[in-house]
Amino acid sequence: MLSFFSHRLISAAVLLAGLTALNADAAPHSVSSQAAPAREFRLFVGVDLKVLDEGEMHEISDFDKRRAILEGPEKKQIDESDLGSIQFVPTTKLSRRPLTIANIDVRRGFSITEDAKMDSMISQNNLQTYSQDRLQQLELSVISAAAFGPSGPIEVDGQVIDVPDVREALNEFQDFQRDNAITSDDEFFTQKDGREDPEKFNAIMITAEVSSPVPVADTYAVCIARIRTDEARSRDMIIFHEIGQLTPEPRAIEIQKPGLPPGFEVLEIDLHVFCEGQEWVSDQSEKQFALTRDEAIEYLVLERVSSHRGQSLPAEPAWSLAPPALLGSDTPEDFDIPLTVHIDKRGRVTKIDESTIAPAPIAEIVSEMFFLPAIHDGTAVPSTTQINLASFFR
Repeated sequence: MLSFFSHRLISAAVLLAGLTALNADAAPHSVSSQAAPAREFRLFVGVDLKVLDEGEMHEISDFDKRRAILEGPEKKQIDESDLGSIQFVPTTKLSRRPLTIANIDVRRGFSITEDAKMDSMISQNNLQTYSQDRLQQLELSVISAAAFGPSGPIEVDGQVIDVPDVREALNEFQDFQRDNAITSDDEFFTQKDGREDPEKFNAIMITAEVSSPVPVADTYAVCIARIRTDEARSRDMIIFHEIGQLTPEPRAIEIQKPGLPPGFEVLEIDLHVFCEGQEWVSDQSEKQFALTRDEAIEYLVLERVSSHRGQSLPAEPAWSLAPPALLGSDTPEDFDIPLTVHIDKRGRVTKIDESTIAPAPIAEIVSEMFFLPAIHDGTAVPSTTQINLASFFR
C-alpha cells in the first residue's frame, strides 16, 4: 500500500503530466526549433523533523550553532546535547537547482573512552614522560658522582642530592635506559594500535562531498542513520551537522556520532541538506520528479487548494524556492524592507505597491519570488500581501 506522502507525490505528478498532455493535444502538431523548457525544479520526498519538548512534539524549524530552533513565535532553542526523542516525517516538497552529494563513505570507529589506539598513545606518552624524568635524574647522579665523588650529599639548584659512586651511578643509568627502551618503540605501539575489536565500535563516521550550482550560505546536514545491534532491533538515529556555505566547488564534510551501542551495525544512511529551515533537493533525494517553471507554479496552486479545502488564507512566500540573492547571503539586515505586493491567483508577483519605494536589488528579488496563492473558500484568488525578505533568515 502506498504511503500518504507517496500517494500525494504520485497524484501531483500524474495531474501535472495530464495537464501537459491536454495542452499538447489541444495544440496543432508542428515542428518547432524552440528549445524545450528547462526542468530545474524538483518535486521530491524530504523530511520534516519533530522533537519532544515538555511532553509535546514540536517541529524543528532551523539548526544553528549546535542548537535546534523550534517552530513558533517564541523560537525556543534547545542545545544539541539536550535534544530528546526526535521523529522524522517523510514529506513531499518542492525545491530547485539540485545539490550534489558525492563520495559518501560510512565507517565505524571508537569514541575516546573506547579507543584502544588512543589508550596506547596515552600510555606511551605517560611512559615516555616518566622515563625522560627518571633518565634526567640518573644522568644528574652520574655527573654529580664524577664531579664530586662519594663525599656525601651536595646541593644542586636548591635540591639536596646524595652523590653515589660513579660506577654505581653509571650502571643504574644504563640499566634503566635498557629496561625502558620499549617506551620509545613506535613499532610496538603501532602493532598494539592495529588490534581493533569490531565488537567495541561505538562511533559512526560519515564523510561526503557536497556542492551547489549556486552559492548557499549557512547550510546544515541532517543524517538519518539506521543501525542494529545483536541485542536489539534496528532503530533510526538522527545526527545534525553544521556545514556552512556551499558553492559549485565540492566541500568535504565529516559527520561523527559517538556513544552508540558497542558493536552496532550500519544498515542505511540518508543525508538531507537544509538552509534556513528549508530542505534542498539533492541527487540523493528520494522519488524525484523534474518540473518546468510553469509546472512548479501549477503544483504550488494545486497543493495550496487541496491542502486547505473550503478555507480562506492569505498569500505566503514559497521560501523553498527563494532566489539566489537570498540563498547566498547571511546578512538579513540588507533585506529588511517591508513591501506590499500584488499576487495573481497563480502565486506570481504582478507588481510592487507604489506606496513604498524599494531599492532596485530588493525589487528584483521580490519580483522573482514564488508565492503560495491566497485562497477564498478553497479557491485560489488574486490578492495583496506584505513581504519582508529578511523573514527568510530564521
